[in-house]
Amino acid sequence: ENLNLIVYNDRNFRYGENDFAPGRLQVWHYAANFSHYLQPLPDWDELAADIKLYTDNGVSGVFVEGDYQGPGEMSVLRTYVIGHLMWNPNQDVWALISDFCNGYYGPKAGPCIVRYLRTFQVPLKKPGVHVGVYDDPNKAGYLTPDVAAKAQAALDYADAAAGPRGVYRDRVDEATLGPREIALGRTKPAADASPAVRTAYRKRFESFVADLRRFKVTAIG
Repeated sequence: ENLNLIVYNDRNFRYGENDFAPGRLQVWHYAANFSHYLQPLPDWDELAADIKLYTDNGVSGVFVEGDYQGPGEMSVLRTYVIGHLMWNPNQDVWALISDFCNGYYGPKAGPCIVRYLRTFQVPLKKPGVHVGVYDDPNKAGYLTPDVAAKAQAALDYADAAAGPRGVYRDRVDEATLGPREIALGRTKPAADASPAVRTAYRKRFESFVADLRRFKVTAIG
């Protein structure tokens, strides 16, 4: 019999391993987009629900694999949230996110970052829109141009609130890397683009690459 059996349906599931080794079942959980490390990964609600699911069903240990090749999308926040949920899976994930953002990005920029993160949650309530670990930004239903524009507006508020320099400024700048990468991919000049368009794009690209080095990002997917 398969000891790795996991059976799911709409409301119930069971871990087959736990029938054979009660209290010894451990789970390897993915929490990264392995094709695009910097791309927004709106798995916050699911992450909290899954950790509680594991706890409620006798899982004795959870290993959460993130963007192990370098700093990626919200990696510090994700580590904070995962650590707190491991300690107490009954906590409100968005209360944890707000608490972290207000301290990490500052009391003015923090709420804007929370609004930015929540923007990607809205499309996930629609049928057929899901989060995967290899999502293409041009196919993911939670990264449509309309959603991206709303998310960028929230980041713009965070940018204005962070101030001209200092640690909050640096952290907000790092949070913009994912949306900037997506925007660069979507606005690549056509073969017949004018020199002015090409020059403007090159400046944006070079600024992005400079910030990758600045934040020690060594892999993007």
